[in-house]
Amino acid sequence: GPAAAQTLDQPVRVRLHWQTISWNGSGAAPSKLGIYVALGGSSAPRLFEFDTGGAGFYPTFATAGSPWWGSDVTPTGYTFDQKYDAGQNKYKGDVVSTSLSFFDHESASQPRLTLADVVVGQSLTLNDKPIDPDPSMPPLEKAFWGDFGMAPKQGKAGKDPSGALPGDPPIIDSLLAQLTYGAKVTPGFRVHASSERPWVQFGLGQDDLNLAAPALTYTLNATSQLSGSKVPYYQDYVVTGSLTINGATSYCDGQLGMILDTGAFTTIYDTSQRIPDSLVSGGQVAPGASLAISGDPIASGSPCLAVPSPFMALTAGPTVNQDLVWVSDLGGKGDYLNTGMLPFLSNDI
Repeated sequence: GPAAAQTLDQPVRVRLHWQTISWNGSGAAPSKLGIYVALGGSSAPRLFEFDTGGAGFYPTFATAGSPWWGSDVTPTGYTFDQKYDAGQNKYKGDVVSTSLSFFDHESASQPRLTLADVVVGQSLTLNDKPIDPDPSMPPLEKAFWGDFGMAPKQGKAGKDPSGALPGDPPIIDSLLAQLTYGAKVTPGFRVHASSERPWVQFGLGQDDLNLAAPALTYTLNATSQLSGSKVPYYQDYVVTGSLTINGATSYCDGQLGMILDTGAFTTIYDTSQRIPDSLVSGGQVAPGASLAISGDPIASGSPCLAVPSPFMALTAGPTVNQDLVWVSDLGGKGDYLNTGMLPFLSNDI
């Protein structure tokens, strides 16, 4: 396998895997994407949830023995606690620096990519339960061994349990915010999930940038901050665009923040409760209503007119398929759209 390094000199593709998750809702159980990773020099990878909505890698660690972890691990002295899905998944543990090896599948003899000195959240508990190393007992949705977050926003800083550690706390950033890049590689990643054999590409080449259709190319909402390796951070709502719903009546928001999130279900967060009741049924967009969602190519706000090139266009349905859209008035982040997996099923992103 390749020697461990922290500079990406060429784009590298790694297989992703569809995985059915444990589901308590109605309809068929949905699937999410997983990626096989081993840590600290181990060659026994396990499957982690591939999550473009969360920042940072939170792999679980079993004190009774963790074959997916090797000995190449450096403690930082900092701890963390991280919550996802409105607190439904809570990770707690230690901030460590380690190497990561990415494998195409569980029994692959060689990694596709090995990277050194990556800061991760070594998770000793998930939802306050210690980790069972039994390979038949994945602790996250009965499918995954932790969350592999790829969102381009800034990650979470570690906490100093003693109050006496020197320097700034380490940040559990997404992988690509921690790497440096060769002259022919643009920081970024590409997800191909529109087939039965999905993959992710770490790093972008010129061919990837040339393939983008102008009508489906959106300006990312940047911040003024850079990661430690000088990679730009982007806002939590990575793009802005328009949402229209047509059913018993019509609704449009022409300036809506959006998260493109493989780790979630499609949800409109309507915390100001502006969507008419006639368009909502049982916490979902009413069956039969049509939705069109488009990003803003110039990041200046798009009017509520006919959407010329929606990246999501669907008729809402009643079951857990590609046509279910949740509506929630909970959360403290204002009104926004979490696209969930849907746009990834029709486009490389």
